[in-house]
Amino acid sequence: MSSSGTTVSPPLKRQGFLVGLLKGLRGYALVPATLTRLRLWHSLLWPGFVSLLCSVLFLFGIWFLGRWMTDYVENSLSISPPWLDHLIALTIGVFTALLLVVLFVLGHKHLVLVALAPVLGKLAEAVQRGIDTGPRPGRPLGLMGSLLRSAAVNSRSILLELTLTAFCMIFLLIPGIGSLVTATLVFLIQARFMGQGLFDFPLEYRSYTVSESAAFSRAHRGLATGLGSGYLLIMLIPVVGWMFAAPFGTVAGVLEAHRALMPGKAASPGRGGLT
Repeated sequence: MSSSGTTVSPPLKRQGFLVGLLKGLRGYALVPATLTRLRLWHSLLWPGFVSLLCSVLFLFGIWFLGRWMTDYVENSLSISPPWLDHLIALTIGVFTALLLVVLFVLGHKHLVLVALAPVLGKLAEAVQRGIDTGPRPGRPLGLMGSLLRSAAVNSRSILLELTLTAFCMIFLLIPGIGSLVTATLVFLIQARFMGQGLFDFPLEYRSYTVSESAAFSRAHRGLATGLGSGYLLIMLIPVVGWMFAAPFGTVAGVLEAHRALMPGKAASPGRGGLT
């Protein structure tokens, strides 16, 4: 029994990581039908706009800071010949921009989840009520409560991601396949913790504490990684992906959390309820 009075469901019978990952991706295939049946497409507009705005501001910030760094270094240096001066300044500016892009990829997704936490929490609640008409356990957190909870979950994820990503850089020393191994591991790390953030919205609805939510995600690593992988793949689509990755991921998280917690009553949007 949790401190909030909610019984934490035990993990499902052990599944292979790959099986769980594929099931996590499956949740995204059910999102359009779920939104259509529950008439919730309009609920994607506001989080989509805010997510796009955050993305555009990030990109403008990256461009501005890279340009400023280039001009600053070029004006500060006095090296002959002039073309070498310009080349060094340009190199530093490009390096700065690339570093900011990496930070954008690492941190943007979690910052969007925090900024949109109250809205995505309401979306998760609407979907959960649509697929399971039982009473809501506990009490809603409210605006500030949702923001603080999401900040706690995602700040922890960012720290772990940065630590594990830095560790993965060691594999770059392996000739030939080092870059591929590093890229694969970094993607899976990003996906794993992104999925944890998406799982937290339906678990918040069920009155799970932050620590219980993290434990659930650890018990369902494959599912969490599949959810996060779907989010990251959607983010590869310019503009549209930036807008709808978060709400789509939230709905997919609700559906897959419901399957994991109630395996005998999996959500079936095509049949109007539970199977």
